[in-house]
Amino acid sequence: MVVLDYPIVLDGEEALDARGRPLTHAAFYGRVRAGATPSTAAIPIPVYASAFRSAAEQGRPAVLVGLSAALSGTFDRALTARDLVLEDVPDAEIHAIESLNASIALGVLMLEAARRVRDGLDTAGLLAWLEPARTSVNGYFTLEMLEHLRLGGRISDVAAMAGMVLDIKPVLRIDGHGGLVIAEKLRGRRKSMKALADVVEKRGVDPSAQTVLIGRGSRAAQAVASSRPTSRSAP
Repeated sequence: MVVLDYPIVLDGEEALDARGRPLTHAAFYGRVRAGATPSTAAIPIPVYASAFRSAAEQGRPAVLVGLSAALSGTFDRALTARDLVLEDVPDAEIHAIESLNASIALGVLMLEAARRVRDGLDTAGLLAWLEPARTSVNGYFTLEMLEHLRLGGRISDVAAMAGMVLDIKPVLRIDGHGGLVIAEKLRGRRKSMKALADVVEKRGVDPSAQTVLIGRGSRAAQAVASSRPTSRSAP
């Protein structure tokens, strides 16, 4: 499996990738708490194209599972890169699948996919599995503060201010279209964290056969994603 890093920019300079480079995660969050403003940059088309060409040169199929298009324009760049490579290498086998997920919700989907490939699933089987599986991931998270939702345009200035005054800690989820929606609005950190635990209890079907990932920033765990439930929560 090849991971294409989604660059994170801090005050205009590339600061972090998925593996904590060049800044460590601790240093990154320290600067954010000190007032630095983070943003994201889409994966460049040449990066996608290089990965596709490498697979084609090795005579191997490429299956890209990309970030939800509802949350980022980077998946469209992957499609452009695929088409450019196919112009030069028409017989290359390149598949680009929109995951309809992000963050650890995408991560848990990839862990399940990797497990199946390791067990011998071929490309056709993997694609057939991914289509329904991507809508069977439950990705939920909560935030300690609403400022970054406001900066990202997810909520208005008024909503962010009201949330701060009332100590609102929303629980958000990724819906069946890959978009971000508010699942609950709760007052207080303890209630929002308990709500995440309740998601696992309510939506788990066979815990011994399911995978649950817990993600966090630099504080206590703030997100949970599970695989193989009966269905994702309704859009």
